[in-house]
Amino acid sequence: MNDTELDALEAAAKAATPGPWEHERSHVVQLDGTPVANCVSYKIAQSPKNAAYIAAANPAAILELITELRKRTSLLEEVYEEIGAEKIGGACNVCATYTHKTWCFYPQLAKLLGKPLDEFDLKFLKRMGEL
Repeated sequence: MNDTELDALEAAAKAATPGPWEHERSHVVQLDGTPVANCVSYKIAQSPKNAAYIAAANPAAILELITELRKRTSLLEEVYEEIGAEKIGGACNVCATYTHKTWCFYPQLAKLLGKPLDEFDLKFLKRMGEL
């Protein structure tokens, strides 16, 4: 999820009826019983499960998740900057091999390993989600 999508989710959560919510059968309600939503599914047995999920993913919970995600992302960026990783987020001029999601660790890993990265190393990075 990129920053634009995260901002949109945060705005939607702030605009919704405040949580926390709970569910009563196929209804989502605030803790005081004020209705929030009615979940009707063509599979009647699924309606209470949908209501339980929607109640759990209430605005307060979503805002808490967004706050935690932003804190962890910020901490990771500080660590990456501290080790000298290159912030890329696209085609990489550093290793000239891959398109990175966010950071290029090629120079740091090559220095750490004492050799240029080989195909095995690059496959490992790809599995880690950095390439």
